[in-house]
Amino acid sequence: MHSLWWMAALGCTLGTYTPTSLEQAAQPPDDGDGSGDGSGDGSGDGSGEDSGVAGEHDVEADEPLDSLAAEPACETIGGQSVPGATTYYVGDFTISDEGRVGGVEWRVVRVNAAWAADGGVDCALRWTVSGTLGAPGEGCPSCDVRLDIDATIDAAGTDCPTFLLNQWGDQATFSVAYDVDADIDGDGPATFYLPSGAELGVGTASDGRVRYISPFRCEYL
Repeated sequence: MHSLWWMAALGCTLGTYTPTSLEQAAQPPDDGDGSGDGSGDGSGDGSGEDSGVAGEHDVEADEPLDSLAAEPACETIGGQSVPGATTYYVGDFTISDEGRVGGVEWRVVRVNAAWAADGGVDCALRWTVSGTLGAPGEGCPSCDVRLDIDATIDAAGTDCPTFLLNQWGDQATFSVAYDVDADIDGDGPATFYLPSGAELGVGTASDGRVRYISPFRCEYL
C-alpha cells in the first residue's frame, strides 16, 4: 500500500446511524436506532440498510496509513457480534504551480472479529484523482481553496473484494469538490469540507501537498 504519513486529531460523538458515502461520513451521528436510508454526494450516492458508528481516532505525527486500526466500537450492534469493519476515508493530493491537482483517495477497511472469523481480511479501496484548484464555495467561504476533482477506481491498487465497492455507497468513478482550510504553500494543519459545509476530515498541508483522514466509521454487512 502507498506509504502515507499523518498528523491529525479527529473526533465526533459516538452514535449509530446509516453510512453510505463521504457526505454521510461527515455528518454527526444522531441518537437513532442504527437504521436508515441516507444518501450522499461525496464518493457515492447509494443508499443502504447497514448501520454505522462514527467516532474518535488519534493519529500521531509520522504514523503510517497502515497503522489505522479496527475500533472496539465496531465489534457489535446492541451487544451482538455482527460482521463488519472500521473504515476511514483518506486523501493525499498534490497541487502544481499551474493549479493542477493530482493524488489518491482510499477507503481503508479494518475488519472486526466476526467478519475475520468468516474469512474477512483488512483491505483498502483506492482511487486515482485529478482535477483543478479553484476558489472556495458557499459551503466554506472562509476556506482558502477548493479542489475540484474526478476520481477513478484503481483496480491494481485496490485489494478489497469487488462487492465492497458498492456495499456502502462508494462508486468506481465520481466527481466532487472539497473546500480546504489550509495554507497549501506553507506548513500547517488542513481541514477538508464537502460542498454542504460538512467537515470531511483533517490533516496537514506542506508545500503544495494536502492530506486528510476522516473520523472512523463502523460499517456492517
